[in-house]
Amino acid sequence: MDRHISVTVIEGRGVLTLQGREITLQPGVFVYLPANTPHALHALENLAFLHT
Repeated sequence: MDRHISVTVIEGRGVLTLQGREITLQPGVFVYLPANTPHALHALENLAFLHT
């Protein structure tokens, strides 16, 4: 992606891999992703998040 984004987890669980580092996603977690940063998302259960 060519712009910065943020993710705020609302419900569920998952793992976000950001530049090779695994971040556990659960309600309340906020993550900032700089533009053009390699990333991947794996939902462990139903996952809802706000992507801005």
